[in-house]
Amino acid sequence: MYSKRALRRVGLEAFRPLIERTDAVFVSLQYQDAAEEINATGLPVKLFPWATLTDDYDDTAAMVAELDMVVGIHTTVHHVAGAMGVPSLILVPHNPTWMYATGDRLAWYEDQKYHRQRKDEAWSDCIRRVELDTRVRGL
Repeated sequence: MYSKRALRRVGLEAFRPLIERTDAVFVSLQYQDAAEEINATGLPVKLFPWATLTDDYDDTAAMVAELDMVVGIHTTVHHVAGAMGVPSLILVPHNPTWMYATGDRLAWYEDQKYHRQRKDEAWSDCIRRVELDTRVRGL
């Protein structure tokens, strides 16, 4: 199966405007060790390795269940959030896989909204639109 993983690489630095604008607590849900990247950016992002660097995805699901919202590129964690009713703002590449090709959310998850990358748009520009959306939502 072709996951278009390369199109879904964003990098933490692109989230700087969103993270610095709010007093929210940001938690890394990456399934690879993000400590080096977080330290390099100096952004206040929390790591809970027991929840993300685990062989039991129930640990990750437990962490997601405690969050107010999930923001990031589309991955399995957004399906978990959607299934549990945790609101999500999902970054979708301009040329996504079939399930993200149309609309502004997956039909079976009501509390999710896509932010689709425009053709030739940097992820940082797409995230600026996410940041504006969070302001409109009062987050």
